[in-house]
Amino acid sequence: MLLEKIIKCIEILKSKKQTIAFVEGASNGTICDAFTSFASADSVLLGGMVAFKDHMKTYFFGIEKETLERYGSESAHVAALMAQNLSEYLDADIRISITGVTDVNQNQEEPNPIFIHIQLADTQISEELLIDCHKTSIIDQTLARICQHIKHKLAPERVNEFEMA
Repeated sequence: MLLEKIIKCIEILKSKKQTIAFVEGASNGTICDAFTSFASADSVLLGGMVAFKDHMKTYFFGIEKETLERYGSESAHVAALMAQNLSEYLDADIRISITGVTDVNQNQEEPNPIFIHIQLADTQISEELLIDCHKTSIIDQTLARICQHIKHKLAPERVNEFEMA
């Protein structure tokens, strides 16, 4: 089911002639890697970067230490800055950042916060996902949500078809 969502997302990007790039923190490149698994993605995926540690967020994305301390390196604010500043390296139509907490404790009852920020030419989407880490993988749930956002923004006429997948 997730693979079908990724394939449909790639098809939508191709049909709308949109390119996509990722910057990832906690997901360590696995979101971008999911897209690279499909040969059809080569025309839409420009690439991705991993900025797991704070010093990389500072060095590559110009996020000051004070900002990281004030908002936290896993925050909506930092996710937005990462997506915006990704354009310095990858000039994609859609730039997506993912940061958050992916560590799972067996006794953990509270969901982990994952922050996604999607930067498009005419709008931005910022969302905090509270993911139940005991159902399916945090990465899979995050990836499904990103595909859903792209679908809703670029091809709203195909909502029912996409949601059923």
